[in-house]
Amino acid sequence: MSSRIKDNITYLGLSFGKEMFVFITMNILLLGVLALLIYFKAPNMIAIILGAFIPLLDYLFLSRYGDMVKKKKEERNNEFISLLSYFEIFITNKNNVYRSFQLIIPYSSPWMKEKITILLKEIDYDKSVTPFINFSKHFSYLVIQNVMISIFQMIEQGESNASLVQFDYLFISLNDALYHEMIERKLKAVDSLNSFPLFGAGIITIILTLSIMSILGDIVNVI
Repeated sequence: MSSRIKDNITYLGLSFGKEMFVFITMNILLLGVLALLIYFKAPNMIAIILGAFIPLLDYLFLSRYGDMVKKKKEERNNEFISLLSYFEIFITNKNNVYRSFQLIIPYSSPWMKEKITILLKEIDYDKSVTPFINFSKHFSYLVIQNVMISIFQMIEQGESNASLVQFDYLFISLNDALYHEMIERKLKAVDSLNSFPLFGAGIITIILTLSIMSILGDIVNVI
């Protein structure tokens, strides 16, 4: 669990030490508030609710890194797909593969510029498919690897009509994969919204139960 969290923080380019400092500080403050409530004999219900929410807040804080990683991967997938449109235009206009990658750099984000630059440097020293495979590993869509292999085959076979047709087919497949991914994500979002009323009802039930217990405790003390 801790290893996965550290990997996610590193992937996002954040400082693991700073993030853990924020996490620990948040817990110290919450536990300090809980200690003060107990010391000043605040109603038991308030202390119990705060104590129960501390693990929940910890879970939400740590799990958000996974959500941020998913979002970042999705953004990078989408950016690469959009850049492929420019790449196709440059290839169609009689530019070779190497030059076409150079031409899409100005339209890329800093992260993508770095990865494309590394790809071009690897191509200079390695004329095999390996640089293209390495580049595809930066993305979560498996079909991107097929696209990169297809681009490599353009070098081997020349930017012929057959190579362009194969590239177009894979590019369409990549867009279809993105479309289905968006639909699936929307469906999951709708399903999660459906669970909110149940979650809210559970919280209300817990609060009512604790309130009744607190009232009964006060009645017993009076008797």
